[in-house]
Amino acid sequence: LAADETVLMRLVGERIGVIMRDDRARAAQIRSRGSLALLAEASEMFAGTLDVQLAMTLATQLVVPRFARWAAVWATYEYVPHMTAVAHADEVRLHDLRAALSGAEGVALAGHQSRELIGQRPNLLHGSELPTELVEERAGEVLALPLVARRRLLGVLVAGRPAGDTFGSDDV
Repeated sequence: LAADETVLMRLVGERIGVIMRDDRARAAQIRSRGSLALLAEASEMFAGTLDVQLAMTLATQLVVPRFARWAAVWATYEYVPHMTAVAHADEVRLHDLRAALSGAEGVALAGHQSRELIGQRPNLLHGSELPTELVEERAGEVLALPLVARRRLLGVLVAGRPAGDTFGSDDV
């Protein structure tokens, strides 16, 4: 390339870099505002109840649809999971999701996650680890989160996103 063409290419590259950096910063700011709003709403909702069942139901409803397409909570006692709440952005899929996650494969998944989450850190799963009857949900990504109080695992919250929509490090 001629010298003037090289200068022009370098200038265009720098301008595109500035635009991309600004776009990423704007997207991060929007995510940050959304996260803060979610935390504020969660604090307000959970401060108003001492009922564990209601708190777990609120947790799934808070996560769906803001953070994930679907969510489920298993309460655990002695690492034996018990399905307590399910939410799905598509109400038509709610019954199938509850049935699949309450079945043998779903309970096995929850039991495995309750043992895995002993370290009290979120666990990122591939949708293929879900029960086989959840065809649509198996194409996506799943985040398993420990529900901990006083250093004791009380349950597991599992949230799923559709294919192509992955959980970033900020989400985790």
